[in-house]
Amino acid sequence: MGIVDYTSRLAADVLKTCYLRTLDESRIYAALVWALIVVGITVLLAGFSQPIALLITSAVSAGFMMFIYSILLILINRRSLPAPIRVSGFRLAALIWSVGLFGVLSALTFRDQIIKLLG
Repeated sequence: MGIVDYTSRLAADVLKTCYLRTLDESRIYAALVWALIVVGITVLLAGFSQPIALLITSAVSAGFMMFIYSILLILINRRSLPAPIRVSGFRLAALIWSVGLFGVLSALTFRDQIIKLLG
């Protein structure tokens, strides 16, 4: 739940600051949280009722959200913050590494699970 909250907060902040300046940030946040809730409901309605399937789905979702979170963190730091407090150097490299790590691991796990489900 914490990942959904924090990712939605960060995404709402980035969207409000950079792209949707006329919309209310709290409404953007609420829409993002509800979108993630709908995705969760869809997963449950699709028949994933076994604990291991739900655990794998949760882990893949969390990894993918951290992938998105890392991208958004880089974007907001590099575009919106003044130069003296922007992330740079080792920290920027660590964020780029986390984008690659979470992206690759999410894609590999998702691919493996699709292959298992579809046969």
